[in-house]
Amino acid sequence: MTWHVNAACVGMDPETFFPERGDVQAVRTAKAVCAGCPVILECRTENIMEKDGIFGGLSGKQRREYRRVHGVGRSCLQCGTTFRAYSDQQILCSTECKKARHAERKAESALRAWWSE
Repeated sequence: MTWHVNAACVGMDPETFFPERGDVQAVRTAKAVCAGCPVILECRTENIMEKDGIFGGLSGKQRREYRRVHGVGRSCLQCGTTFRAYSDQQILCSTECKKARHAERKAESALRAWWSE
């Protein structure tokens, strides 16, 4: 997290990087700051899952497209292994983990039903 101290945006108003929808000039201004930043890649990597704002020179829409095209490392909620997620909703790494999670939820549901009787 020490890369933050070297960021070009240090001391700037954070609102600069959250421009109003459709404000092209404000977006250009924020991206211009990022373009000259020595830690642009670190910023982009750490903030790749952010939905709004300009981070690492990319808008939220550009970050979503980057994740779709390149995938992003994420931990599987079932087994914990790191996998390439191609969407924000992808939380499990494989069909096997999906089946295991479904089986666990089904067993939990049956147990809850038994306890409520």
